[in-house]
Amino acid sequence: MTERANKVALINMPFSSASRPALGISLLQAGLRRAGIECDLHYLNLNFAARIGVDDYNHVAYGLIEEALAGEWVFRDELFGPASGESANYLKDILLEKFPKHFPFSVVLGLLKMREAAAGYLEECLEAQDWSQYGIVGFTTTFQQNLASLALAKKSKRAIRRF
Repeated sequence: MTERANKVALINMPFSSASRPALGISLLQAGLRRAGIECDLHYLNLNFAARIGVDDYNHVAYGLIEEALAGEWVFRDELFGPASGESANYLKDILLEKFPKHFPFSVVLGLLKMREAAAGYLEECLEAQDWSQYGIVGFTTTFQQNLASLALAKKSKRAIRRF
C-alpha cells in the first residue's frame, strides 16, 4: 500500500458543535492509528464559526429548529448551483411562512450573510491543506452538516484530480 493510500483525513464540517469534539471521528482515528494507519482530523467547522462569528454559528447549530434545516440551506447552492423552481422559494415558504417565530428578520439576514460566506469558506478549506496526500477522505455527517460536507467533498475531488 502506498503512503498516500494509507493516509486518511476525517473532516468535521458546519454546523457541528463548535464547543465539543466529534466523538465518531475521534474514535475512528484512534482505531485507525491502532491498526497502523495514519489519520488526521480536520475540524473545519471551527473555521466557519470564526468566519461568521461564533454567536451566529451557534444560533444555527443549536438555536434554530432542526426541521427548517437552515444550516443545509446555507451550503445548498455550493453543492447544487443556483436554486430554481420550488427550491428557490425556501426562504419565503419555509423560513418566513412555516417557522416565522424562529426566523425573525435579523436571523434571516444572518443566514443570508452565511450563504455569501460559504463559497469563500469552502475555497479556504481547499487551500488550507494538501488534500492529495490522502488516499481516503471521510466526513462527519448529521443534520445541518450534510450539504457542507458534500460540497467540500465535490470540490476537493475536483481539486485532487488536478494534481
